[in-house]
Amino acid sequence: MIHCGSKQFGQTGAPMADHSGKSWTKEQTGQFIKLRGENDHLFTGAKNSATVAWRTILEKMGQQGKVTPLQAKKKWDNMKRKYKDCKYPGSGEGVSEKLTAAIGPGLSL
Repeated sequence: MIHCGSKQFGQTGAPMADHSGKSWTKEQTGQFIKLRGENDHLFTGAKNSATVAWRTILEKMGQQGKVTPLQAKKKWDNMKRKYKDCKYPGSGEGVSEKLTAAIGPGLSL
């Protein structure tokens, strides 16, 4: 679970589910965040590097074949958006800032 002020979120919007329809647990979401940070070097910007990186993360989580790299990317993008909305409520400041895999001050897993 990620906490930001009085808000908390662990799942993005609708909980992410694998192909079986089973939602991710708080632990899986935490592991997802941790692995994204540990594997930031794989996201080089080169063509298809992100797909390979997401595949690597999903494999480490035991989710390969259950969650697609595109679903993982969407989950990450939704988590970044929620983080920015929480960090910069109503200001729109978060839109232009680049969020990396590091979790900033005021957040805890």
